[in-house]
Amino acid sequence: MIDRVGYRKKRVEVWLDPYRYRFDEGHQLVTSFRAFLDGGWFGNKLASGYAHRYLTYSHTDFVLATFVEDFGFIGFMTFIFLVLLLLFRSFYLIQKVQDPFGFYLGAGILIVLGTQFIINMFVVTGIFPITGISLPFVSYGGSSILIVLISLGILVNITRKENLGL
Repeated sequence: MIDRVGYRKKRVEVWLDPYRYRFDEGHQLVTSFRAFLDGGWFGNKLASGYAHRYLTYSHTDFVLATFVEDFGFIGFMTFIFLVLLLLFRSFYLIQKVQDPFGFYLGAGILIVLGTQFIINMFVVTGIFPITGISLPFVSYGGSSILIVLISLGILVNITRKENLGL
């Protein structure tokens, strides 16, 4: 399947050895690695790092790399903690929903948001090949943030009705 389409094969090749293609297709991933290293424990001065200047899509797909460069490993772990707190708290509230449709809708929203977060984090750190999936709550893009906010609104509405007894 990968061999049939050239760009898929190239993405996998770049993912397996990004430093071989560091001046072409692997530039994003190599720059992302450097941003993670430059961030250190506590980060650098805001918007002054290497990734802000040389990472092409630093505000969309690779926003996590610039975030880590600015806020460091501690900021990265804090961000992961806050996202996991939101997901687990939402899952806790969804479990109380009596309506099967509301439960499955809420669970689906949580699965989509959690999967999107995990895939983006794995892409930026080089665990997965580059996919183009945005980071929920952070990535620039009107449609992405709009869908995330609408999904959270639906989630709040589902849990609110259950807690109020409506």
